Amino acid sequence: MSQWATRQVKGQFRDVQLDLGGRPVKLLPWIGPMQLLRNDACRACGDWPRKTPCADCGVTASEADKLTNRLAARMGGDLLTAAETAGERGCHVLAVRFATTAWHLGIDPDVAITVRLQELKAAGSAELAAEEALRWAMPLRAPPYAAGIAAELLAGIGRESEALVLIDKALERTPEDDCLRMGRARVLLGQGELKLAGTESAALCVPGRELFAEALQLALDAAGQLLKAGHSDEALLVLDATAPHGHRNPDVCEAIASAETQRDRLPSARRWLVHALSLDPMRPGARKRLGQLEDLMGIARSIH
Repeated sequence: MSQWATRQVKGQFRDVQLDLGGRPVKLLPWIGPMQLLRNDACRACGDWPRKTPCADCGVTASEADKLTNRLAARMGGDLLTAAETAGERGCHVLAVRFATTAWHLGIDPDVAITVRLQELKAAGSAELAAEEALRWAMPLRAPPYAAGIAAELLAGIGRESEALVLIDKALERTPEDDCLRMGRARVLLGQGELKLAGTESAALCVPGRELFAEALQLALDAAGQLLKAGHSDEALLVLDATAPHGHRNPDVCEAIASAETQRDRLPSARRWLVHALSLDPMRPGARKRLGQLEDLMGIARSIH
């Protein structure tokens, strides 16, 4: 199977074919609408307002749709299925074209724009993706998850404050939306608001909730960064916020032991290490740390 990738060629995003060494050997013939999404824009190149033929690429609307549909058929499936397949193969410009045409034709428009944003970012056009996502998420009729997608894209280009405003507005409409709450925690973590990010994600650490594992990992990441910075009290606050379920996780227990060690509360640190090993005896790092801690405390080793 051919290897494909998306590159900038003379300032334009294009899909290219690669040789076995990963070097581009062929410029693939299609172009994509890598411009701000608008109604009545050219579905081949994105130029707006659309004229026939397009003032920018010279393609008529019927020619653009005919080529797009032929390429989608070669990928197998409808336009959105073809977009996902093209993206998986590295042809992000083609994937953008498929998703954009689906949006123009009214084929699952929210799904179509979601795929388009994903492929714009993958192609290397993150700023355009963020701007489009913001416009999509702002109207009240937008689905709640649009704010989460937009916030992630905005945060990815350094616009964290706008991302938080967007998520907070969406949470006013759907306060129990775990995806939005998780998105808020991720943005806060990226801003360096470690304690707040950790405690907000810890609130989602309930088994059975869809984002339990992701929320627990984010809480651990926040606590780890706090510990690295020497803020053991704040790290412990985050880790305790995962209780009771987090206290049954050996990673959390071992992290609590690290916080207690940093606070010079060695007996408590020892208890948490013993608890971590009772949950998962095959933790060589915890076994080693427990032995070192017991040596430091001048007591007999509990594990040999």
